Amino acid sequence: MTMGTQMESYDGRAVAPRPPNAVGNGGRGATALPGACKADDAAGVNGGRGATALPVRKRLNHRGPLSIDVSSAWYFITICAEGHNPWVIDPSKSAFAGRAVASLPGHPLRGQPSAGKYPRPPLEIVAPLLLREARENQLRALWRLALFLVMPDHLHLIVHVPNGGRGATALPRVIENFKHLLSSRYGLRFQRDFFDTRLRDDAHFAEKYNYILGNPVRKNLCAEPSEWPHSIAFSSETGEEKAKQFMRQAYDEN
Repeated sequence: MTMGTQMESYDGRAVAPRPPNAVGNGGRGATALPGACKADDAAGVNGGRGATALPVRKRLNHRGPLSIDVSSAWYFITICAEGHNPWVIDPSKSAFAGRAVASLPGHPLRGQPSAGKYPRPPLEIVAPLLLREARENQLRALWRLALFLVMPDHLHLIVHVPNGGRGATALPRVIENFKHLLSSRYGLRFQRDFFDTRLRDDAHFAEKYNYILGNPVRKNLCAEPSEWPHSIAFSSETGEEKAKQFMRQAYDEN
């Protein structure tokens, strides 16, 4: 790409290119302070002031290489709860959040905790909310799931996003909309962004599929994948939901 042309940010918005001397130091090039931190300057997060600035977590780039056709790609996605801690619910997110959680059988949220703390319901309360909305996205054809599994502090999915050939640009929008819905409707709090890996071929697909199925087993939460109640699997070809027994068979075969 030549200088002077426009570039796109990870969410597809046009941004002006930086001039050659504006690399993380307020545009001063080699005239930045001698004590400037090289790592921070490279990231462009402190205006050239080195260790005096607080670290800033960079946003993740979810755009695929432009030379690769990703219109039919499947992705391995990880979404984390805020701070990678167990799931919490913020009742202030919406009035509906408290009512929705309170309507579930056996909910533990009667009586709010002290100020500044969020209710931390058990996974048996949170996981059905996540699974419910994942199925809804599937029914509305917002995505095509192969696997969706909830852990105590994160979730994994293997997903294809029908996007009319627009490649990876549709993926961040669909995932962020999913997170926003869960946050506004149920008060769930998430870590910013998400982690994604484009699955290269059938072998890569099977590897990540098996990894997700084995996650609760490795954490000693269940003896085999079919015993884990907080997961759903779909046919990658027809989109139909699969029985739990399929998970055991798929895990054994791999």
